[in-house]
Amino acid sequence: MKSSHLMTAVLLVFTAPALADTPGFDRPGIAFSTSIVPAGSFAWEQGLPDVVRDSSDGTKTTLYAATTRIRAGLGEHLEMQIDTALFNHLDTSSADTTNSDEGYGDTGLALKVALPSNSSRFSWAALGRVSFATGKAPFTAGQAQYSLGTAAGWNLNDTHVVGFYADFDHGNGQNSYTLSPSFSFPVIDTVAVFLEAGVTYADQSPDDLVAGGGLTWMVTPIVQLDLYADWGLTSSSTDLAMGIGVSAFFK
Repeated sequence: MKSSHLMTAVLLVFTAPALADTPGFDRPGIAFSTSIVPAGSFAWEQGLPDVVRDSSDGTKTTLYAATTRIRAGLGEHLEMQIDTALFNHLDTSSADTTNSDEGYGDTGLALKVALPSNSSRFSWAALGRVSFATGKAPFTAGQAQYSLGTAAGWNLNDTHVVGFYADFDHGNGQNSYTLSPSFSFPVIDTVAVFLEAGVTYADQSPDDLVAGGGLTWMVTPIVQLDLYADWGLTSSSTDLAMGIGVSAFFK
């Protein structure tokens, strides 16, 4: 694509007219939103990139992942998602060696359904996902991975929301469970802040306990920019997970 055509496409996204039914985006944060993309429309969510840093047993790793997620509305309460990281960069260093790898990651397919609620202040959704081993080593799990998660949100008032997320993952003969509470509120009409914590329990790995937060900025009524960071709270936890991203809604 010529650079002039690419610039035109970017400008069309960032200057598109307001849409009343713009859903909540699934990034950033540990949990996903309780919103469903309306039927016949889709959302694009892109890490620019997301970064994970960790150190254990004298080895330090830093992973940069440009993860892409496409969400397509199938019905009033159902959407389909596809996600992958077309580009990953991993730096690994120890006392006497330094190594770098690049490549694409595994591909995930998911269905997300909005669950019924009798209250206008409470919403929840479930998401089932299968990840296929399409990636290049070391960015692949090597076999299919399965997950089932639920996210819920309580509107305390017109602006402040308490959320809770629970997830079960299975892959490579191991089960893991993630729990995450969150709290979000607006700073101005187009900027919101969220705080979150998360803990992951795994059969054969140390518990991973993190906390942090971030912010979202609705640049236009259909385009969101985000920034987030979560820090590890124990010596065995992930040191840092952070990133910036952009999301856009198309109808």
